Amino acid sequence: MCGRYTQTRKLDVLQKTFAIDKVVAEIFPSYNVCPGQNVATIAGHGERRLGTLRWGLPPLRKAGRPLINARAETLREKPTFQRLLSSRRCLFVADGFYEWQRNGACKQPVYIHLKNRAPMVFAGLWNAVQVDDGGKNVCGTIITTQANGLLSPVHHRMPVIIPPDAIDAWLDPENGDVDELLQPYPDDAMRWYRVSDAVHSAANDGPELVKALEG
Repeated sequence: MCGRYTQTRKLDVLQKTFAIDKVVAEIFPSYNVCPGQNVATIAGHGERRLGTLRWGLPPLRKAGRPLINARAETLREKPTFQRLLSSRRCLFVADGFYEWQRNGACKQPVYIHLKNRAPMVFAGLWNAVQVDDGGKNVCGTIITTQANGLLSPVHHRMPVIIPPDAIDAWLDPENGDVDELLQPYPDDAMRWYRVSDAVHSAANDGPELVKALEG
């Protein structure tokens, strides 16, 4: 699962790192990106566009929760995701993510990032959903896969991280063979450490959230 993450890089860094051709929305850094917020994403093949969408596809049932994650293993089994996988792939921009490690009756938040501290992108799907006023909201979901060896003691799932050299392959709608990209990221390229319980609250946002706990 991926339920919280960080995106703290400035626009010029994102443009350079991901070879962005066009910026189509204002990007706001956050140390506590939460479902329901407008988040930085990359879409487009041939012209990489950096914009935003609302995190969470509409629930399948009226009383259900927004679909913030989609399991890589079952994307082709569910009609909604199968359709989006064929033509509406995107990337969620991040520089780390949070997970909660169970410790008895408690859950300890941890922060996970690449060893080199570089920005990363999560595989995602997007859709344009009609709203009551006749307009459309663009929303999306993050694809998850089984955890790698490093993260499995923390949680059994992790977001699919697309390597920089595979971005074009993921965004290309003509490329239908993307299953090999939906794999756990190499554990030797990542690290994690414990952080404060302050990340529990969506109201908290600041660099103190990613500060490692001592001891």
